[in-house]
Amino acid sequence: MKTVAQLAEKMKISKQAIHKKIKQEPLKSSLQGFTRTIKSTLYFEIDGEKLVKSAFAEYLKRRNKQAKKIKADEQIANLQREINKLQADNNELRRKCDELRKIAENIKSEYDKMGDFLEANKHKLL
Repeated sequence: MKTVAQLAEKMKISKQAIHKKIKQEPLKSSLQGFTRTIKSTLYFEIDGEKLVKSAFAEYLKRRNKQAKKIKADEQIANLQREINKLQADNNELRRKCDELRKIAENIKSEYDKMGDFLEANKHKLL
């Protein structure tokens, strides 16, 4: 047998929500014979526990669905941040590659000029 507090903890809902729900029909009538009060503490027998859980089933299903959506949204946001960082890194690498390409072109141009100079002046060097 479980208490309201134990059920509330297990289902991750408030004790007040359980107390409110068990006072409402049709759950109130359905629970007759499936609860016991011992020293002013309400206990649910196994079938009573099942009835309470089924009364909250739709709510728990919606809550879990919302939690999954929130988790998925957080994962999407994290992935988007990672994509943005990778794109920024990629842009920086492209910029550096362009700089290196220009440096290489300048070096090649200077090398070609030096080759032309040596070719034009080889008779003076020999």
